[in-house]
Amino acid sequence: MKKFTWLSLALLTSAAILIGCQKQIAESSSDPASRDKLNVQMKTAGATCESGGCIEVGEESGATATIANYNPAKNITVNISNDDDEVIFRFSSTDDIHYINIDGTVVYCSSDHGGNPINQATFEYRKSIGVFNTDWTGCEERTYAISIYRNNCTGNGAGNAVNFNASHKLVPVCTCDEELLTYETQDNLNIVFSYNDDEKLTNAKVEFTFPQVLNLPLNGDGKYVAPDGKIYSVNNPTNQTVFTWYGDLPCRTDDAITFAFSHTADCSAPPTNDGQAIIWTDFKVNEESKKGSNSNIVAVCPN
Repeated sequence: MKKFTWLSLALLTSAAILIGCQKQIAESSSDPASRDKLNVQMKTAGATCESGGCIEVGEESGATATIANYNPAKNITVNISNDDDEVIFRFSSTDDIHYINIDGTVVYCSSDHGGNPINQATFEYRKSIGVFNTDWTGCEERTYAISIYRNNCTGNGAGNAVNFNASHKLVPVCTCDEELLTYETQDNLNIVFSYNDDEKLTNAKVEFTFPQVLNLPLNGDGKYVAPDGKIYSVNNPTNQTVFTWYGDLPCRTDDAITFAFSHTADCSAPPTNDGQAIIWTDFKVNEESKKGSNSNIVAVCPN
């Protein structure tokens, strides 16, 4: 799929904020007068391979910006970025653009548009890159041969054409990890659970079962406010065993969400002579147990 659109110059101003000059590379050109023109690569804000970032489906990566000069007073900037299935080129120039060619494909020629050039506005062109991990891989570097003419579609005349290579490392699409529930506790009463699902969930129902704990104080709305600020409803204000929270769940281990609880064992709960209280037995997401191989959390009761 190939698409192009015009965007306002204001969009260019915000999108082409250049951060950190990466490197200066030599430019090749068929125009002998342009052999000393600079081709400078920079990065714009957003996820990049250098930062170890990734993009969500439908999200755009940070861009690699390449600046090339027609002559000392005039230049062209191309910002190359990608989303999950397209590479995106945005061109802007200090002068009108009559002709753009990328890897042998004529992207724009003013002769095909009534002789009208791209008059210094940002010009956007999109090209399909296919399916992530099938047609392309994360941080795969793509290099594009680009020709820009500013006076006509032939490039005749000194200082009217610039030919250069521009590269961009395709920022990978974020993928989910296997679901994982872990917990940490020193005394089996103050517990921090950590969880990520195997897919992103919005407004998920999360339930913790604590069968033998003393009732916790509730706020004016009858809710339990946990040590980390999360607010839970309880199944029974006078016999609190199931604590329910609603919220978004991540799908990557590095982004796992935590749940903190601070309980007191109910050592009077039957059986009263076994010397222990079963603090935690289950964790559910949208009514499905996600406890996995985790053991029950049991506290020892004082003699």
